[in-house]
Amino acid sequence: MVVARIELYADGQTVGTDTTSPYKFSWDSSNKAAGAQIILKVTAYDDAGNKRNSSITVSIIVDEDTVAPVVTAPSAVTRETTGPLTSVNLGAASAVDAVDGAVAVTASFVGPFAVGQHTVVWSATDVAGNTGTANQSVRITDTMAPVVTAPANVIVQASGSTTSVNLGQATAQDKVDGSVTATPNNSGPFPVGVTIVSWRATDSSGNIGSASQTVTVSEADDITPPVISVPSN
Repeated sequence: MVVARIELYADGQTVGTDTTSPYKFSWDSSNKAAGAQIILKVTAYDDAGNKRNSSITVSIIVDEDTVAPVVTAPSAVTRETTGPLTSVNLGAASAVDAVDGAVAVTASFVGPFAVGQHTVVWSATDVAGNTGTANQSVRITDTMAPVVTAPANVIVQASGSTTSVNLGQATAQDKVDGSVTATPNNSGPFPVGVTIVSWRATDSSGNIGSASQTVTVSEADDITPPVISVPSN
């Protein structure tokens, strides 16, 4: 006998009929959940109306997602320090996944930052567990020198060709390092006349601050200035 037609069923629902050899069918499984099992049955009819069935079971699987989200980090940031630690507005990163669409992004560190070069790693993970990353550069600079305060100027009477002088002690404050040490370029003994002593302090970034102190060594017998008494208001 000659085959008259072939019918295809999916879980009992007619999918299509073909009357021409080689009897091909297509079936859309996109509306079936992952893990579902569907019985596909084919029924062949001859000219006399006789029929015969054949069936298979099809399991629905979803292609494994192994592609990580594409992460776009904010632009690099350079800021002048405001203290030992500096707060920075990093901006916003974004991430897009081929399956999940837009996904949340998190930063490895948001500050505040010490002086120097830092790398912030932005990462995003999709539903399948794939993680994508992108790096953002954060640079904190320190270009401000310490503020140096020199001791008061000194006037002393000469005790010889050179004279030892108690200069006192300068102070220096840096916005990053706090209190730093100031040292004079000349600690004596000093010759007769006027000598300018430069006090210098260097912070951890190599910035140098300075202030001057005047040292006067006099040969005069009287180096004490007059004392002025002011009348009452």
